[in-house]
Amino acid sequence: MWPPGATRGPLVKLTNPDKVLYPATDGVGPTTKADVFGYYTSIAEVMLPHLAGRPATRKRWPDGVAEPSFFEKDLPKYAPDWLVRGTLVHRSGAAVYPIIDTATALAWIAQQAALEVHVPQWRFGPDGRPGLANRLVFDLDPGEHVTMEQLGEVAHAVRELVGDIGLSVYPVTSGSKGLHLYAPLSEPLSPGSAATLAHRVAQQLEETMPSLVTATMTKSLRSGRVFLDWSQNNAAKTTIAPYSLRGRERPTVAAPRTWDEIGDPGLTQLRYDEVLARVAEHGDLLEGLDCDVAPKRAKVSRKADTNSGLHLASVAPMLATLGSVGKLTAERYAFEGKFDGYRLLVEIDNGRLVLHSRNSIDVTDQYPQLQPLATALADHQVILDGEVVALDASGVPNFSQMQNRARATRIEFWAFDILALDGHSLLQMKYRDRRRLLETFAAGTDLVVPALLDGDGPQALASSRKHKWEGVVAKKWDSTYQPGRRSAAWIKDKNWNTQEVVIGGWRAGEGGRSSGIGALLCGIPDAGGLRFIGRVGTGFTEKDLAKLKALLAPLHTGESPFHPALPRPEARGVTYVRPAIVGEVRYGEMTSDGRLRHASWRGLRPDRAPSEVEREI
Repeated sequence: MWPPGATRGPLVKLTNPDKVLYPATDGVGPTTKADVFGYYTSIAEVMLPHLAGRPATRKRWPDGVAEPSFFEKDLPKYAPDWLVRGTLVHRSGAAVYPIIDTATALAWIAQQAALEVHVPQWRFGPDGRPGLANRLVFDLDPGEHVTMEQLGEVAHAVRELVGDIGLSVYPVTSGSKGLHLYAPLSEPLSPGSAATLAHRVAQQLEETMPSLVTATMTKSLRSGRVFLDWSQNNAAKTTIAPYSLRGRERPTVAAPRTWDEIGDPGLTQLRYDEVLARVAEHGDLLEGLDCDVAPKRAKVSRKADTNSGLHLASVAPMLATLGSVGKLTAERYAFEGKFDGYRLLVEIDNGRLVLHSRNSIDVTDQYPQLQPLATALADHQVILDGEVVALDASGVPNFSQMQNRARATRIEFWAFDILALDGHSLLQMKYRDRRRLLETFAAGTDLVVPALLDGDGPQALASSRKHKWEGVVAKKWDSTYQPGRRSAAWIKDKNWNTQEVVIGGWRAGEGGRSSGIGALLCGIPDAGGLRFIGRVGTGFTEKDLAKLKALLAPLHTGESPFHPALPRPEARGVTYVRPAIVGEVRYGEMTSDGRLRHASWRGLRPDRAPSEVEREI
């Protein structure tokens, strides 16, 4: 089920999870529908920006890649109402396409065994019609006898030529046999103009590299050459989306690469598990390609929803960089309290409340205490960024009470930013102006906007300690809001050491805990898998232990998720689990070999996906 643990809102139930969609290859076992489902929900954070606002054509293999496939453009009648839709008019009539803009929508794609997702280079415009292209794509298709080194030579030539007109180029191995090169357009073009520009680049390279490049589609001219396909920039054409699986014998992916890799004779197409590991280590190598992922889509909407402006589904929260505020001044930075809760994006649209977690999961039903906000702000359409907190008797945010919200005395949303108001995106507005607007907007309502901290960085940090807050976030007064990006314009400084962790196993306790969990074995994802960082055996309540045991029971596995494998003494008596649950620990220090000392449990982090977990220091 996706989202995990949800009971209401958009849900996707995985059926036939053990169905084999890819056969065993490369000495690796078969890839099942459950594996595909897990990949798409795990990769969602980095894949969605490259799909946002674009109609998605799906290529489905319901019986696996060994059996026939088919393309699907128009949404079937049984498609869920919550999918975002866009309409295209073809010669044969109008067709309604899905717009894949949430992890839940990607889960639906996986449930359909739609292994491949194809999108155009344009997005829908504010009027719901096909809009402008915001990126170019070049499909480098190697003919017979073309080596990987030659393919790389052509790719670097494209990069140099396109760079001469001021554009950056991002390479992607297609998952088939070629390369895709993407270039973001600082000034969007009509698809026709984009295709013309790409065609000129291809023709120029055909003239300067005639023995290696052809810009002509005639197959007889491709032997020994690279076909530089520019035509996929046309309005009617689509390209396999970055991070999409391919319907090949192996479960390969259209995978972003570094330029250092391009031209390496040993360069190969990557499997989905390799891509997940790379993303865990490097993040999105295409981060600069679709960094404006907040397209306006007025009539590109959910069924019976035709509101205009920025929508919550197209926005991911901006993230702060860990650092010190000790030398920062109030002249350049605003200082906010860092509170002990869960990050939340809130959309109120004429009395309707929608809440999204940091990883774009709809959590509206989990916080009924926040429904009064919809009434208080019913006359507006607004998107707010902030923190949902559980307050103790002293009015201080208490993380442990967030774990047991039903008994918490007070649950509140504390807003610290405003991203859209009444159909107008505010993402490009400077923080100083957004903050002033937020305070004005909240005046006379029940919306809580915590006051900024006085003084420079050291004074702000001292004030946060006095209030027993988690720390301080410093924000440049002139910074814009960068959705989904971790920016140095925002710096977080914490009063104690905390670390998000992925649970990879547990060990039984002693005495009263002998039949249950005594300690959790935790790790942080890296390129090799899950890197072990230590055990956590304190800080649990009995209710915590019971909940953890219930969550981990269905995840038991005979294989260790840790890489490298645990030493034999450390592995003795361990029950391993699939690395799917995220928690948070507090610790004294981290050793030089990356182990946590004096770690204690703080609680589960249902607002985090394992792929989001990274080392805090």
